[in-house]
Amino acid sequence: CICWDLDNTLWKGIIGEDGPENVKLNKDALDLVKSLDQRGILQSICSKNDSTLAWKKLTDEKLDHFFLYPEIHWNPKSQSIKRIANNLNISIDSIGFIDDSIRELEEVALNLPNVKLYNADEISNLLDYSEFNIPISSMSHLRREMYITELKRSSSLIETFNDPDAFLLSCQMELVIGHPKDQIDIDRCLELLQRTNQFNLTGNKYSYKGLENLLDSSKHKSFFGRLRDKFGEMGIVIFFSVNTSNKNEVIIEEFVMSCRVAQKNVDLAVIQWICQNFIQTNQTKIQIRYKNTGKNKPMLKILTKLSLLI
Repeated sequence: CICWDLDNTLWKGIIGEDGPENVKLNKDALDLVKSLDQRGILQSICSKNDSTLAWKKLTDEKLDHFFLYPEIHWNPKSQSIKRIANNLNISIDSIGFIDDSIRELEEVALNLPNVKLYNADEISNLLDYSEFNIPISSMSHLRREMYITELKRSSSLIETFNDPDAFLLSCQMELVIGHPKDQIDIDRCLELLQRTNQFNLTGNKYSYKGLENLLDSSKHKSFFGRLRDKFGEMGIVIFFSVNTSNKNEVIIEEFVMSCRVAQKNVDLAVIQWICQNFIQTNQTKIQIRYKNTGKNKPMLKILTKLSLLI
């Protein structure tokens, strides 16, 4: 997720001093916003500003829909970035921050050293940086809309239900498990493996050829999980691979899950499905290979829950 400053970054001028009619959009910034959105990179606002004035400008320019969980107020920007990461359910080291002020960049660097920082002068070159060279699938440009749908789910939970489990049941979730065979499904599985950090069992970053080899392996059975509910289609949100070469032992060697479906018990459903389909006798053992990457501690919490099922 890229967090944008506004004054002298997304637009030229200071809206509180110059007035909304006198600040002009930075064309390079506008081009970058659209390009990032097409690549499935989420975006938000982190600006010290009058929220009513600034948001109206974004709305008038028809840019408001690009930005999720905007933080426009006078509090420290490091605090704003923490809230944005928390709302999106992503780790701090998945955040990039663009600002024209060295002071603001240094404040974030001091308090959130894992955030990637970019000066506004770099905007025209950012797409050439290696961290923006990421796998893109047919679902990439829909990522923002999917997060907006997720926001509607969360709002419905807050407004209607006190019991999270009752809410999940009311969502009428349906998980379809299949083999990645079509190109569009393989591309999405690769995207999950490359992008997902928090809910990634091993952190292994596969190349396209590496994923093909895994899918063709006679020792492994690889699957995706496609999820939908009454709010809409979420697409492929899980990829997992099971080593079945030993009849007395089932090993889950890869398991990646989109953070959008965390805390929805989809992970538990998948493990139950694996148990039902691969454990042949009471003597069959099931193992999960976890590798601590420093970023996937949330996955370790899931494994603690999963141990109750195995």
